[in-house]
Amino acid sequence: MSDGSSYAVPTEYLNWNLGVVLIGIGITGALFGLATAQLGVYVRQYWKDDRVFLRVLVSTVWGLDLFHLCLYAYSLFYFLVLEHNNFAGQQILPWTSNAQTFVNACLTAMVQAFYCIRVWSLSKQVATVIGLGIIIAANWALGIVLFAESLMATSVEALAMLGDFSVAMSSVTAGTDIIITVILVLLLYTSRSSGSSHRSKRLIRKLMFYTINSGLLTSICALLSLITNVTMVTTNLYVLFYYIGARLYTVCMIASLNARQGLRAHIADATGITTFPYIGTVPEHSGSTHVTGGGRIRAPRSYTTLFGIRREPAISLDGPATPLTPTTSKARALEPEPGSNVGLRRVHTLTLPTRTQ
Repeated sequence: MSDGSSYAVPTEYLNWNLGVVLIGIGITGALFGLATAQLGVYVRQYWKDDRVFLRVLVSTVWGLDLFHLCLYAYSLFYFLVLEHNNFAGQQILPWTSNAQTFVNACLTAMVQAFYCIRVWSLSKQVATVIGLGIIIAANWALGIVLFAESLMATSVEALAMLGDFSVAMSSVTAGTDIIITVILVLLLYTSRSSGSSHRSKRLIRKLMFYTINSGLLTSICALLSLITNVTMVTTNLYVLFYYIGARLYTVCMIASLNARQGLRAHIADATGITTFPYIGTVPEHSGSTHVTGGGRIRAPRSYTTLFGIRREPAISLDGPATPLTPTTSKARALEPEPGSNVGLRRVHTLTLPTRTQ
């Protein structure tokens, strides 16, 4: 073993850094388990009905999460087992340590782009979405630059010298999270202030609370990563918060998709109708109006697009859906259960609008 006094990074700091990595694998592993549980709920409830785009996005994000955890675990095994007799300051970094930065940058960019699509669904403001897209692309580019620089680093000590890139990336990540959260909350607040009913306002408050909570978690981790990167330059504590933030991105994104069923129930409550007959075919069209027993139920489009992206029925109706044909489609509405307030007394045939092909 070489004399530790020749290293620029003191031994106590190296031991602290390895301890941080050890703690981090436990926390990120637990968060990955939570993301996997959310994925199971998504597959059971939404997989068959969601667009291919959403299914590919969820699968890719979860796959990147798993890949990053495997890279993290091998890096820990390398430092604590394979090279346990050497000081970490002069060890050659395994390729898994460098690859973690690239995987994290891609995962973060994908989830932030998902939230950017939500902003577009609510606002339809081209300038706002383009601005967010530029910030997200800049954050991803910084991650790629850091990855390229880390490939040329031959030791942990050399990797620690890339502080400027890490600070810049942490700053942009934190700023992007905060900006997206603020924009979504402002859009919801504007919708709440535009003459909505009391029940609609209650629903919008719930959406605002949910958006703030999910955005706050990732924003706090990004800010902690930035603060520790600036104030604790001799440690890699910032990496812990950076990796935890990436796991939270996955958890919050899939959880928001799983929240759609509960939000539709609130939309149904906002219309004042709680019991609905079975409808075999529900068309997808530009509005959120559905015909039920001669009555019309209208819910604002923003409610259905915030958490679902696609224009889905504003009210969740049980029963299998049948494909629509290019001609006018019909659906049979069965008698509601006893106590239903829909007012149907016999089997009706409902003529529904044709979906534009």
